Amino acid sequence: MSRGAVLVGVGVALCLAGCMSYPDQVEGGVGIGLGVDGQPVVHFTSCGSPVVEVVVLQGREGLAEDEENAVVGEWRLDRPATQGFLDLANTAAEEQFLGFDDGVTYLVDVRLEDGNARLAGAEFELADLDALGTDQVLAAEDRVVTVHELAGDCPTR
Repeated sequence: MSRGAVLVGVGVALCLAGCMSYPDQVEGGVGIGLGVDGQPVVHFTSCGSPVVEVVVLQGREGLAEDEENAVVGEWRLDRPATQGFLDLANTAAEEQFLGFDDGVTYLVDVRLEDGNARLAGAEFELADLDALGTDQVLAAEDRVVTVHELAGDCPTR
């Protein structure tokens, strides 16, 4: 087999791997903080397709590579929105909301109306939220920002 054919084969394989059905991440921001009642609240801003669903998953600890994260709760928004918040404890979940436990890592996954897109979510433990000030949220990549700063994650046009 020629070297060119090998390179073409590798290129096709890489393209196929990159075209798998992994959701695209779009610009915007997701943060989780505590509401005035001390309960977790997810704040979101999408720069494109509106948000339709918020899902909280357990972290990857103890899971095999092919295992999916356990769903802790799913909340479908009444109306799609590009910006807003969701009070997890005081909003009815689609199924049973399992609640949060100390020492467990959780992931916030925000899904958009474009079914193959999502916002980069935050990873957190309850202790992380307790350490936040008022009007602060924990965003992707362990950034601590204000709700106002999170809303500014969209580029100006």
